[in-house]
Amino acid sequence: MPDDQYSDPHPTKGIAMLLLETATPPKMQHLAVLVTYVRLPLIPVMIYGVLTHSPNITVGGLILFVVLDILDGIFARKFGPESMTRRALDSTVDRAAIHSAFLAYSIATFTVPVVWLALIVRDCLQSYMATKAIRRGFIGVGALPHKALGIGTAMTGGLLTYTGQVPWPLTWSMVAGLAWCTITYAAQMVRLTADRSLIGIVQVPATWPSPQRGRSDT
Repeated sequence: MPDDQYSDPHPTKGIAMLLLETATPPKMQHLAVLVTYVRLPLIPVMIYGVLTHSPNITVGGLILFVVLDILDGIFARKFGPESMTRRALDSTVDRAAIHSAFLAYSIATFTVPVVWLALIVRDCLQSYMATKAIRRGFIGVGALPHKALGIGTAMTGGLLTYTGQVPWPLTWSMVAGLAWCTITYAAQMVRLTADRSLIGIVQVPATWPSPQRGRSDT
């Protein structure tokens, strides 16, 4: 389908909304944004743990990172409405942590985990789709299966840190899950981006778009 079919007559609309939210966030959402920023210093801690072969430091930083990730989501929902800016920031911090840790592991061990390669493909595609969505004025967030993959990624990182390897059933289960969620995410985002009425935060199902919805959006 041609890309210009999704072009926005005002392509800076979504970006302007993000800047506005950054300048004037809801008062109670400062707490959620603060917790998101607090996670940033944990990234170099995990990298240090990986490079120095200190699994307790790495896994300790990882556990704290995940707990804070859960908390900032809880705070954002409790003191809603949720902010597009915080969602974009949360996703950026998550990906920075994941890829930094895997890169450090690859440097320290001279190996490239298969799961990391799958994550790179997924995040490149999702970043491209997310950029188009932001230009249209909305952000697509993953459903429960996407969140479950995040937990699986954390488990994979922990196992790599402690044992130096991941059981092949977990590895290929993760790769299969990432492939399915990536394909369905892309298909759903094409459908959602074609809907000019969407704005704000939109959940992206981890399922293939139904024929009925496909016909209604064309």
